[in-house]
Amino acid sequence: MSSQQVRDPREPQSLSAPEAGGNLLGHVRTSEGEPVASVLPVFPIFDRHGEVARVIPARAPGIEMPAESPGTNRSRAARAASEDRGFYGMIGSDPKMEALFRMIRVVAESDATVLILGESGTGKELVARAIHRISPRHARPFVAIDCGAFPETLLESELFGHVRGSFTGAVQNKKGLVEEADGGTLLLDEIGDSSPVFQSKLLRVLQEGLVRPVGGTRNISVNVRVIAATNKSLQEAVRQKAFREDLYYRLSVIPIVIPPLRERREDIGPLAEHFVAKYTAKNRRKRVVLSSKALDCLRAYSWPGNVRELENVMERAVVISTDEGIQSQDLILRESTEAVSALIPGSPPEGTDPCLASGERKQIIDSLRRHGGHRLKSARELGISRTGLYYKMKRHQITSSF
Repeated sequence: MSSQQVRDPREPQSLSAPEAGGNLLGHVRTSEGEPVASVLPVFPIFDRHGEVARVIPARAPGIEMPAESPGTNRSRAARAASEDRGFYGMIGSDPKMEALFRMIRVVAESDATVLILGESGTGKELVARAIHRISPRHARPFVAIDCGAFPETLLESELFGHVRGSFTGAVQNKKGLVEEADGGTLLLDEIGDSSPVFQSKLLRVLQEGLVRPVGGTRNISVNVRVIAATNKSLQEAVRQKAFREDLYYRLSVIPIVIPPLRERREDIGPLAEHFVAKYTAKNRRKRVVLSSKALDCLRAYSWPGNVRELENVMERAVVISTDEGIQSQDLILRESTEAVSALIPGSPPEGTDPCLASGERKQIIDSLRRHGGHRLKSARELGISRTGLYYKMKRHQITSSF
């Protein structure tokens, strides 16, 4: 959704409340006191289908807003320095990513609960951290917990704390992560994996700002901003009675959807170059160049693991590449067992990426060379059986003379 800027170039000084209905209209007065009509820019909130669910008004350039307190907000210089390295750790110039960055700026100024939706590997925690770093809470703790990584009883203890003797092994009082995040931001990652019992207790925190440690008899007042994240459809979970409907509406005050990497292919190149530079320095290598053919392979791939998978692929490519730089055969991408077993020498079947085939062939050859042609050792290193290695060598026309 496009936004219009203030039409008068002179510095505006005041802004009246937006009129009801239609566009978000305001009235700006110039330094001479003359009224200037303007249209406030609005940023869209997308649902999982890419449709605009609602819009949020944002600051219009040149319009004065309430003064920011240096003690509660980051300086402009610090914010600019962060954005010079990408947007708080995120890289992307695709329109969907630019809209995401604008949304982060808008929601960071409030204390509203945010629900971050996105596939695994899209960077949900990076979005949450960016919201915290821009927010007035940036000087207070940012605490993240993976709700799917703990059993129900342990998750409650981790988040709400416990008192001594409340269960076997509770030898002393323990402060929970919610209390640790007091004044700051709490990220509940993979909230869709939490149990109904835990969801009920979390709802109390959101509604009343109170937590009760496991085994405790008194409530503790906390002031935290909650950000939840999930790669699941909570709406579907609500329909299946696996997620509380009242909690869903409490969490999704402001839903933010992160686009998958396959929907922003123009960002693949800059991301790949960023990871190449990162792991070139980490592995103390000289400058490593990404070839144009390798880049074509990256752009053609579907990236089911999103940015996390791209980072892993580029780290491996930097490690195994030669002084000639990263070639297509250095890219070891995910591939199904069916595609591997169907490989035909010289002409991969339809639907099989030749970049994948060449990458696997190079991996097998490198392993055989390291082990002096010893097939059993190579098979163990590659995580396959010796018979499977024979089959792959035949398919890839790999000789045994090493």
